[in-house]
Amino acid sequence: MSVVGEGTRLDLHATARRAGAARWLDARLFEVLGGWVADEADPEVKIAFATQASHHGWHAGLWGERLPTLHGVDPGSWVRPASDGVEAAMAALAGAPGSVERLAGVHRALLPRLSAAHAVHLEATSAVADAPTMRTLRLVLADQDEDRRGGDRLLQGLLVGRDDVERAAVQVAALEWLLVQAGPLLG
Repeated sequence: MSVVGEGTRLDLHATARRAGAARWLDARLFEVLGGWVADEADPEVKIAFATQASHHGWHAGLWGERLPTLHGVDPGSWVRPASDGVEAAMAALAGAPGSVERLAGVHRALLPRLSAAHAVHLEATSAVADAPTMRTLRLVLADQDEDRRGGDRLLQGLLVGRDDVERAAVQVAALEWLLVQAGPLLG
């Protein structure tokens, strides 16, 4: 389901809300992935979490640059989760117990949804009015696609038994359900 109709352009406030929600989400992913680095035993997964945390930190900065400066409005006031449900889904993801669950949650549930939300946003932009936002979206989408593929490759290497496959599937289903209940990731 698209939150923006075909041919629809976002107004300044809608764009600000999406940029603020994206900044919040990327900052939260920076925290979550970075927090997992310390207790990750697998060196490849540890490096992936550290690298991807850095990507999300950079993306949060890019989104911060896209927040409008309006008279009487603090740009930071736009930075918040799109819904309480998005915040709850991120809390659940942060509590994932192991590498399989963490990789599955991020790379098979969250990043595909986030990429879809950014693609919808990109479709609703105007080359005349939104060129900087379009560039940000393209940079973020490229990183997310690379991160998703790399994380999924690592996950496939960890799925060696039925129990591993079931743990991954349960994590994806649980997080997907939370995300469905949360509504659009970026508003």
